[in-house]
Amino acid sequence: AIALLGKQPAEEKQLPAPRLAISSEDVAKWRRRNGIDPARPVLSLYTSDFENMRSWPPERFVSVARKHIERGWSVWLVGGPRERQAAAQIRALLPEAIDFTSTPDIAEAMHQIAASTVFLGVDGGVSHAAGALGIPSVLIFGSNRSYVHGPLNEQVTFIEPPISIPSWVLNTRGISEQRVLEALAASVGKYAPQPV
Repeated sequence: AIALLGKQPAEEKQLPAPRLAISSEDVAKWRRRNGIDPARPVLSLYTSDFENMRSWPPERFVSVARKHIERGWSVWLVGGPRERQAAAQIRALLPEAIDFTSTPDIAEAMHQIAASTVFLGVDGGVSHAAGALGIPSVLIFGSNRSYVHGPLNEQVTFIEPPISIPSWVLNTRGISEQRVLEALAASVGKYAPQPV
């Protein structure tokens, strides 16, 4: 609205971070409807299309997901039609992963993300939704720098290569699984809701 009006916010005024809300009751109903165990932690993966230059190599998503499955986590593949082929590639190597990329509508996708413990993704609208939903999120960025293109929500952790590396494809591939695993663990420890 500000952009359309051609107005600038006051220098000292900070705009609020985007926020989407799904009640805990609605998330609980969604879990019951889909047979999801609320006690089992969930890692949601948003890969984009692996041909997309923003994505991270499929074998690294699989490695991170496998480590979570070995620790008793559930892994969900989220997104839409663009992510279906990537989801199929991951499931071929990791059949325990649950593919939600055939979700019929956006409200269903938002419930999937809201029911997650932590979200791992690349630059894209689904990652912005995870940030707005308040889910602890780790986002991998390449040439689209996070300070320009990333969600503004405080529980989002960005992992990106040093700006001095010239090729953004190599940059994204240069982000190690270990770095991502450490960021996921820290994010869950800091932002995940604590049991009552």
